[in-house]
Amino acid sequence: MEKKQLTRGDSISVELPPGVAYVVDLSLKEARPLPKRLPDLAISEADVALGDKGGHVMLTVHNVGLAPAENVKVRVVDVETDETMGEQLIPLIEAPLDLEPRIMYLQFEKVDTAPSRAVRVTVDPDNEIVESDERNNEAAVAF
Repeated sequence: MEKKQLTRGDSISVELPPGVAYVVDLSLKEARPLPKRLPDLAISEADVALGDKGGHVMLTVHNVGLAPAENVKVRVVDVETDETMGEQLIPLIEAPLDLEPRIMYLQFEKVDTAPSRAVRVTVDPDNEIVESDERNNEAAVAF
């Protein structure tokens, strides 16, 4: 029997052949205190779009956590050269405690959006904000 310790957000891939019964036994080893309320900044490929004007990139940055986030840095980098194409600071993104999305829209100008170019957008690139999930802070998009 394989044992695995999981934390919030972990996933497990399991292949189950048809016609065989399986039992999965989950048990709590130790109760932990409720986690601290933290922000969870997020961006995905769907949140990065070309603007109406050439060289403009439009971003949607989310906070899906349980606390507001202040002084959120957002950086756009050329994937091939690792050159920073732009950086902006969001003063505050509130937490969606009323289940209404909390998002900020940003526009970056003078970004090389030529075909075959790609950018990587990173929210909190220097990891200055403690978050409940750091895995959703980056998106790469090819134009």
